[in-house]
Amino acid sequence: MRIHPLGLLLIVVLAHGDDVRAIREASAAIVAADAERAAELVDVIAPTCRRVFLAPGAVAGGEALGVVEHVVAKGENATAIAKRYRIGAGLIARLNRDYEASALAVGRRLKVIDCARQPLRLVVVCSRFRLLVWRGEILVAALRVGLGAAASPTPRGETRVVLRARDPEWRDPDTGRIFPPKHAGNILGGFWMAFAPGDDARFKSIGMHGFTGDSPDAWLEKQGSHGCIRLLQDDIAALFDLAIEGTVVSVRD
Repeated sequence: MRIHPLGLLLIVVLAHGDDVRAIREASAAIVAADAERAAELVDVIAPTCRRVFLAPGAVAGGEALGVVEHVVAKGENATAIAKRYRIGAGLIARLNRDYEASALAVGRRLKVIDCARQPLRLVVVCSRFRLLVWRGEILVAALRVGLGAAASPTPRGETRVVLRARDPEWRDPDTGRIFPPKHAGNILGGFWMAFAPGDDARFKSIGMHGFTGDSPDAWLEKQGSHGCIRLLQDDIAALFDLAIEGTVVSVRD
């Protein structure tokens, strides 16, 4: 595939190790580009976004992206810190090595993402099978997804995350059989992020989850579900930690 000059520029910037500049320039370029060029840029910058936003490690100049350092104060716990920054408590563990929520020392410096000052929004680009996580005008993550089958397409429109459940039960929509958490027949992969149904109920029973019902080769970047959005296990785990209840979701062609 021929790489657009903007993509080449980002590769040069990344080669010089300036992750913050690369993400800022890529984010602006993605917003301004046409669909094809935007998709290309998304895939170029995605590994850098994952390293900066979803992995441990200091980020020089990260404040410009919303990656900040929190110093644990007396009496603070993980739940309070997560609530302050509007993130899942699991994200703190994800971003900090040698972290134990039950043993937070006063003065401990923690890497967090400030989603209180600038809330996240999720954009599902169905034609590209990508879920983009934005914090304002900054791209935080780009995740590959599987979508609804032709007979049960993923609804388009605006909604929000209303529920996050770890190890939920799963009801097979074809048979009505209910599979308990951790059962081999429960294909949700241990994660469920439900959407608000909406005034017209188009998103009723629709959400995002992992998928262990088949090899990713059979469903990733393909249409096959009953309308829900399927993600790889590592990706849904990261998204579950990042996008809390109330996060706006836009599903578009």
